[in-house]
This record gives sequence, structure tokens and C-alpha cells, in this order.
Amino acid sequence: MVERSLDADLALALSLNGRELFRDDQPLKILLMSATLEGERLATLLDDAPVVRSGGRMFP
Repeated sequence: MVERSLDADLALALSLNGRELFRDDQPLKILLMSATLEGERLATLLDDAPVVRSGGRMFP
């Protein structure tokens, strides 16, 4: 389970708000990365942004 924090949630909310404010000028590009993130769920917040998956190995 991923631990969420108020700081991370606030940063995402402000980023999404900024993306709406500056949509016409220079669009704000947001990149979310995590080993445990629910990509499809967050992609819907970003206007169905593409989800890129990368294979790897777990750290022992």
C-alpha cells in the first residue's frame, strides 16, 4: 500500500489547477512516476493521458 501525504495531494491539486489556468499559453506537462501507482486511475484526471509501463526487477 502506498502512503499518501497532504503535501503530495496538494502538489497534485495545484498542478492540475495550474494546467487548467495555462492551457492556452504554454500547456503545463505533468509526469507522474511510481512503482505502485494506479496509472489508469490517475490517467483519467489528466484527460486520459497515456500510461507507460516499464519492466524491471524488485530490489532484494
